Amino acid sequence: MKKNLIIIGLLLCSVSVTMAQMSQQKKIDNTVSLGLKGGINTPRMLYYQNEPLSRLPQAWTITPMGGLFIDIPLGSVFVFAPEVVYVQRGTDMSYEHRSGAQVHYTMSASYVDLRLPLELRWPISKYVQPFLVVGAEGGVRLFGQFHMDRTAPIE
Repeated sequence: MKKNLIIIGLLLCSVSVTMAQMSQQKKIDNTVSLGLKGGINTPRMLYYQNEPLSRLPQAWTITPMGGLFIDIPLGSVFVFAPEVVYVQRGTDMSYEHRSGAQVHYTMSASYVDLRLPLELRWPISKYVQPFLVVGAEGGVRLFGQFHMDRTAPIE
């Protein structure tokens, strides 16, 4: 606990020093920007109420994600950056049940997430621009499906 407090204190001090130097070096562009984001997601189910399910091996799945964002500068270093993102979550696993049956289980669900982050940015150079993000996130499940195949009845 004491180690964590020391690390937090050092980070806060370094942020204030960095911001002071940044304000002397150059001015940040205060224009509002709108954009698209996209990429891939590798969802996994880490926690189950049933403990044995948490220990089962999961295959890596790759799903698409994409959305819209807007960056609204709030001064020289803070940016309010709300975004709406479509993302798929789920899992894919195959295992042998204790009865000897081969089981294949998949779960997938599609979500729309609304994120409301406040970013603290301090550009060091044109190519190095670290930032810290805090904020709220909420999501709505649009649809989903569960599917299970097994080779023999489980008794």
